[in-house]
Amino acid sequence: MIAYKLCRRLKNGNITSLFINKKVALPFDAWLEAENHPTKGFKERPFWHCTAQPLAPHLTMKGRVWVKVEMMDFAKVQRPESQGGLWYLAKRIKLIDTMEDKKIEQGDIVVCKWGWNDVLQKPFEFLYDFGYYTDYGCVVYNHGECNMQDSGAFKLYQVRRAVSEDIENLTWGD
Repeated sequence: MIAYKLCRRLKNGNITSLFINKKVALPFDAWLEAENHPTKGFKERPFWHCTAQPLAPHLTMKGRVWVKVEMMDFAKVQRPESQGGLWYLAKRIKLIDTMEDKKIEQGDIVVCKWGWNDVLQKPFEFLYDFGYYTDYGCVVYNHGECNMQDSGAFKLYQVRRAVSEDIENLTWGD
């Protein structure tokens, strides 16, 4: 089942839990088991806290981002509307995508990350022309092309608008 989790976004781009075990980065596209991490000032709940809608009016959004998650083995908990209404306590979640408004438009040059570069110890990065949004992310095209054989599909957390430095560093060939 699909739900939403409010997470912290660190300056390095990593996503972490809001309060409990908040120094550990949460990976996308991997099932995460709930663990118990007793934390002073918080009730012990060995579950992932998720919501039915990306809404938590009682919490600030500064340094935070909503993440769409898939969850398994969960219980429903009705909270006050001022706290977002219906919550879920899940034993397993998988982070699917961020819910950020990236404001990328068709034809914008974007950087897409995928795979892993063992030498540089970071994901590979490539320039593409942004195509369009889908239910699962977006479609991008090789520069100057606009057909399916020259396209790729990415999740939104793998895509960001390119800046001039990216264009200088990632452009190669004629």
